[in-house]
Amino acid sequence: RFRFDQVLDLGWKNILPLALLNFIATAWVVYLWR
Repeated sequence: RFRFDQVLDLGWKNILPLALLNFIATAWVVYLWR
């Protein structure tokens, strides 16, 4: 059984890089489309 803080910590470790990658990809696409 997971504790809430463990789930939150694991979630941040997975979500943060994905969010950053998504942001970079979006910015790159917007830059290319101009």
